[in-house]
Amino acid sequence: MRLKENKSGQGMVEALIAVAILVTGVTTTVVLGVTTIRAGQVAQNRTIADNLAREGIEHVRHIRDTNWLNTSSNWYDQFCPIPGDYTAILEYNPIILAWNLDFIFNDMTDPQARIFLEEGKEADEKFAYYFQTDQANPPAGTLTTPFRRLLTITPKNDIHQTVDCSSAVYFLVQTSIEWNEKGATHNSTLIEHLYNWKT
Repeated sequence: MRLKENKSGQGMVEALIAVAILVTGVTTTVVLGVTTIRAGQVAQNRTIADNLAREGIEHVRHIRDTNWLNTSSNWYDQFCPIPGDYTAILEYNPIILAWNLDFIFNDMTDPQARIFLEEGKEADEKFAYYFQTDQANPPAGTLTTPFRRLLTITPKNDIHQTVDCSSAVYFLVQTSIEWNEKGATHNSTLIEHLYNWKT
């Protein structure tokens, strides 16, 4: 005697398994895409922060070199306007087209630690630049970025002790960038030793 196989419901189980496999594949693809986009945004901001930190070091180096060219000034002018205060912002003055160190602001939470973005105003201008200002409010026509920057310029002697500016053999320059992204605080720091190699 031959038994009849009961195949009712077998097609439904196969369909459910196929749908589960399909949903798992689609979900994995979506999660992978979202993670890739998020990682790209974090990498882009890390690159911008590293470049802003490098820019801070380069502007301090430029100030030192300009002091050397100006025979009436010391190589450390602008580095020590307030004795014992080594923290500054690097502000851009668009009127005289120059960068200055401002030692009044000493904390990342100061509004002046913010970095702004100005884009070209004319249709044929395809540039943008980042800058800091001593103004508490952003200048008209600029975008506020998530980045903040502080520089620490510490005079050191040949045994790496902090000294007054006139006794400095070198300056330990540290540029710190901080930004918030997706609820987390990120930072980038560069350190440079600037020597008076002209003497």
